[in-house]
Amino acid sequence: MFQQSAARHVAGTSSSGGSNAKKQRRVANLIRNFRDRMDKDHSGEVDAGEFCDHLKAIGLADRNLGLRLFAAIDVDNGGTLSIDEVFSFLTKLEDGSVREQVELVFNIFAGGSDKTSFNRSECKQLMVTLVGDEDGAEAMTRRIF
Repeated sequence: MFQQSAARHVAGTSSSGGSNAKKQRRVANLIRNFRDRMDKDHSGEVDAGEFCDHLKAIGLADRNLGLRLFAAIDVDNGGTLSIDEVFSFLTKLEDGSVREQVELVFNIFAGGSDKTSFNRSECKQLMVTLVGDEDGAEAMTRRIF
């Protein structure tokens, strides 16, 4: 099942053009990272512990933020992440409408709290954490604010 899902995502990015080739490489890297780095028990899904361990390994030591991010990606609330959920989240984060991006970022930021707003600085801090690139985070923050 994991192989079918991975093949579907790679196929979904294939067509002619340089940007599509770049997207295909990113999708292939995502799939490889999911399988080799996050899914430690090779179940085809990633639980919150595996996810937070991976985030810590790449420099995000804030477990609370990791759990909020996990909850935002886990759209079926099954307690595990499938490659489909991760791919869908990253696609919306990168290519989604501004509304979709704002909803994703706010859901991560709010994390089930009663918080009903966040400011530009808080948004950018979260985007830097998610994107890992100051310039990319700034560009995404500009689209939201």
